[in-house]
Order: sequence, then structure tokens, then C-alpha cells
Amino acid sequence: MVQCVHCGKQLRGKYNMQKHMQRMHLEADRVHRCEVCGHESPNSIALEHHKKRVHSGDQFACEQCGKRFKRKIYLTEHVAALHTRMPLYTCEFCDATFNSKANYYSHRKSRHTEEWETLREEKERKETKSVL
Repeated sequence: MVQCVHCGKQLRGKYNMQKHMQRMHLEADRVHRCEVCGHESPNSIALEHHKKRVHSGDQFACEQCGKRFKRKIYLTEHVAALHTRMPLYTCEFCDATFNSKANYYSHRKSRHTEEWETLREEKERKETKSVL
């Protein structure tokens, strides 16, 4: 764990600290205001998320039922869950299947706690190594 000298937030690894510094402290003196509605965001990343979430139209349409989605992954998960019934994600620890990444993530984190921690630590080591 690394502690931010500006705000005291604890972060895992140098990579996460660099991202935190850029988003929360280097950009902090700028106003990140949406030119469409005036919404203020704490940083440029949050502003982009706001614009996509609030101001982008539903760009992806389901060919089977016409339902529209803002993100392609939402359309893909919708089709898998309702139309094809083909799972998108398979747990590498127990072979349970899921049609949404959120459910897959939640399953691994709650049902395979030790394995989950090991994967997370390995990922963090790789990210830290690539920053150095």
C-alpha cells in the first residue's frame, strides 16, 4: 500500500498512485464542466463518464427485440441473457457460467475469496512492474 501525500488515501501500487495523482491532484485546479449541461466533475475521466452516461444516445440496438443500449457490452449481455442463452463468462475455479461481467466478478470475489486475492495480487504485481 502507498499513501498519497496530498490526501492520505491508501492505494495499491505505484501505478494506482500515479493515476490517482493525475486525476485527483494534478487536474484538481481545473474546472471540469460539461459544455452541454454545466455539470461539474472532479476530473477529466469523471467528466467523460458523465458525458457518455447522460448525453450520449442509446447507440446499440438489439436486432431481435429493438431494445437500445448506450454501451455495446450491455447489448452483448442482453442478447446472451435473453435471446441466445449462451453464457459469456465461465468461472475458472468452478465452471459456473454468467451472462454479465458484474455477476461473474461478484461470484469470484465472494465464492472463491483466496483465489480472487491471488489473482488480484498477481495483476497488481504486473501493473507495478510495467510502471517501473
